[in-house]
Amino acid sequence: MAKPKEVQFSSDERRLALAHEAEVEIRSLSTAQQIWSAPKRLKGLAFHPKADVLAGVTEKGELVLWDFRSGQELVRLPPIPKLCRSYQEFGLCPSPRRVGSCVSFSPDGAWLSASTGPFIAVWP
Repeated sequence: MAKPKEVQFSSDERRLALAHEAEVEIRSLSTAQQIWSAPKRLKGLAFHPKADVLAGVTEKGELVLWDFRSGQELVRLPPIPKLCRSYQEFGLCPSPRRVGSCVSFSPDGAWLSASTGPFIAVWP
């Protein structure tokens, strides 16, 4: 198995998502068996806390959500910089340096946030 670039636990602590160089996969923590995989390059990963959904940011800055049980892509949003304001406008980033991409659901799953470069977006 290739060395993962990113790992993320599911909120129920039953699954682990791993982002490799050219693949993302989900494994069961109890059996270590692969539940789902896709040939995708992602910079950020997040499990929905109440649904079988994995979110990630692509190299192009798109936010993508997958139903990892069916393998179906649920939504693909345009690159985040086109959708939101920069961190600087909120006074959160002192310079326009590159920051890592990340994705996070709120604990109840009602909100989703994502960032790439100096940009952040939040969706209800």
